[in-house]
Amino acid sequence: PPGCAKTTLARAAATASGATVITLSAADVFSKYLGEGEKILRSTFTKARKSAPAVLLLDEIDGMCGSRGEGATDGAHDVATRLLSVFLTEMDGLENVPSSGGGVLVVATTNRPQSLDPALTRPGRLDLVLEIPPLNLQGRAEALRVHTKDVSLADDVDIQALAAACDGFSGAELRHVVKEAALRALREDMNAHQVKQQHFMDAIKPKST
Repeated sequence: PPGCAKTTLARAAATASGATVITLSAADVFSKYLGEGEKILRSTFTKARKSAPAVLLLDEIDGMCGSRGEGATDGAHDVATRLLSVFLTEMDGLENVPSSGGGVLVVATTNRPQSLDPALTRPGRLDLVLEIPPLNLQGRAEALRVHTKDVSLADDVDIQALAAACDGFSGAELRHVVKEAALRALREDMNAHQVKQQHFMDAIKPKST
């Protein structure tokens, strides 16, 4: 789902591999000039092959490559369909990269897997699918600890209780809760040096209700 840190996790995994990391997003390949997006996509794959071992990270691939089964053949969809054709060709071309050089690993993120063309997820292409589920209680607690590491917390702050109160919150929403709690502390007292439990609870209420 949106806000579950798919891109962050993909970037962390790619960086931890020690390989060259090359990133490309849907916004990077769309251009008003005919053929420009395809050129950018081809050059990115070429760069990845020359930099092997490399990890090619494609963010929001659903917005980058359209599905050929949607029927429309004009406008933005036509561009996405052409990009899909180039992408499939380039993916098949990765098989020719010498394995001795480490090869190229392609990692893509999406929150709309159902919109991907079946040709993208067939064996030999994007064939390993990892679902990033919503955070559980322990995950929310860990996320809150990360987001509050630079925040001065009052002694009454109970991270575990806050995590329980944030049931259903995404990582992005938890980050917003911490930011909003800090702002509430300052609105209450411009000289405040700590954020209290009540500030967090007040920040949670608008979302939970």
